[in-house]
Formats: sequence, structure tokens, C-alpha cells
Amino acid sequence: MPDLWVGVLDEVNALSGSAASSLILFDPVAQPRFKATERTHASLTTHVESGAWKANPRQAVASRTPWAGFRDVGMALTEAERANDPVGRSLDALGLGWQIGTVIPLTLGQLAVITCERMIASGPYEALQVDRLDHLRPHLSRAVLMAARLGLERARGAVATLSALGLPAAVLTSGGKVVAVNDRLERSPRVAPGPYGRLVLTSPMADRMLREILAAPDAAARSRSIPLPPDGEQPSGIAHILPLRGAAHDIFGGFTLLVITTLDLVDNVPKVELIAALYDLTPREAQLATALTAGLTLKQAAHESDLRFSTARSYLERIFRKTGATQQSQLVSLLKGTRLSPPE
Repeated sequence: MPDLWVGVLDEVNALSGSAASSLILFDPVAQPRFKATERTHASLTTHVESGAWKANPRQAVASRTPWAGFRDVGMALTEAERANDPVGRSLDALGLGWQIGTVIPLTLGQLAVITCERMIASGPYEALQVDRLDHLRPHLSRAVLMAARLGLERARGAVATLSALGLPAAVLTSGGKVVAVNDRLERSPRVAPGPYGRLVLTSPMADRMLREILAAPDAAARSRSIPLPPDGEQPSGIAHILPLRGAAHDIFGGFTLLVITTLDLVDNVPKVELIAALYDLTPREAQLATALTAGLTLKQAAHESDLRFSTARSYLERIFRKTGATQQSQLVSLLKGTRLSPPE
């Protein structure tokens, strides 16, 4: 469970005499994701959101140095790196002067880094405290690897489910690297394999939009759509960019779901089960959304769905949150681009 990591880190603090600790997931191209105890959470948030992580020499040290146990992070820096160390300055501002850490390599080129910090006044870590952390490291490593594996299994399950619904789909990292893909998307002429395991949309304009969306800080938290122009025998389509369900707050999630649907300008009312699968709607929410897409007013849709009008308004607000739409016309426009691909 994602929310349990902070509790684990609090236990690490107690065991090692630390004032703060964190679990940070470094990606080759994306901004880091992290969980941290209270003392350093705000500082880490600023570090990530400001882009300062891009010039973090401690991340470079983690990438180049094999760490079998917990080590003094500051001692691993060169003199030049110490002179340009934003993390060190942030720790000083919090009264933290001693940091030890360990690195756990993951798939997709990612690194999980666990760090612990002590107050300057407490002095450096003693050998006994480091030894305790080293004995704990195999258990932390197994927990990290299992959590990462669960994130991958969630991705594979999502694309398999969408394949059964007739939808070409893939799960991507923020750098566009493929985590999981179904057979329908692999056969689609709208995509092509790119360098470094990335997926490329064959429409240059659409692919540029995809890169921009994936690079945005909130890529794994918002739903977006990219128009796909007709290409040869391929009709117009929509590339839906969606958060992978259940992964928004998971440090080992953060993946993005890409689903391609064709656009039917004559009869383009999506099926209830398709809307539910794409946007994680309940059956009643999906039924209401489909009725609105068919051109009914909210009052008419509520009557057809056997709902009180006040209940329908409440459902509509939840539908807005899940789809990223902010008004009814935007919701209808978004959903009208959603239909099953023709059977192959």
C-alpha cells in the first residue's frame, strides 16, 4: 500500500536514531517520485517541483556507485560536487548535517534510493546504527522490489483488460518507454517502435503532443486526448492519455495509459462498459455519462437512468473529477471520441 511507506520510514528513523528519512525513485528522464517523513517532506517537494533535482549531484553518485549497504552520501561526492550541492544546502537549512543512504536498482533504468538524516547537533552516525540499517536493508530491498513488481503487474492487467474490450492500449513511463502493450496496439499502424524502448505515434503532430503531455509534471494525474488525423485507410481517431488506475499516489506507479479509439462522425455514442473501463466509472456513473453523450440533458439523463436529479448532479461532479472534464459540453466532446476499434 503506497500510504504505508511513511510509517516504514518512521520505524527506520527510530531504529537508526535518524531525524528524517525518505524513499526516492529516480527515473532516467522523469522527475523523481518520493515518500518522506515529516521533517524533510516540504523540502523534497520544493526540490522536485522547482526542477532543482536536474542538477542534483547526489543522484549522479547513486547512478555511478554500486552500494551494497548504507553509506555516507556526502563522502561519496567529489569536491566540485560538494560545491554545487543543493541537497546539502537544504539539509543545512533544516539543521540536518549527516546523511547516509543505499541504492536499489530496478527495472526500466530506475533507481530506488533510501536515505536517512541526523541533526547536526547529534553528530555523525555511529557504526552500530549503520550496522542496524545494513541488517534491515535486505527486507527494505524486498519490499521495494515487490512494490515495483506490483506496479508492472497492474500495467499488464490494464492493457489485457482493454484488449478484451477491443481497445489498442499501452502503459508508458513519463519518458514514453513502454511498460506493457497489448496485441491490438502492436498491430496498429498508428504507432511504431521508437529508440530506447519508446513508443512513437506515426502522426508527427500527435507524437509531439504525446511527448509534451508525458513530460508535464501532472502527466500521471490528468486525462487528456490527442486527435489522430486520417491516414490512408485509417479513419480519424483519438489517443486517450489517462492515469493508470490505482497508481496516482503510488511511488512505484506514475505510469500513463495510452488508449487509441477510432472516431465515428455518424453514430458515436460509446458503450457503457467501455466508458467504465477507460475512466474508472461506476456502472451508474457510466450509464449517466453515456446518456449525456447521446444528447440528453442532465435532467433527461437522470430520468432515463432512474436517478434523482440531485443524485445525478453528484454523479456528474464525480465523472468530471475522473475524466478531467470541467463542464458538460467538454465531457460530451471527450466521450464522443470513444468507441471500440473494428474487429480484426
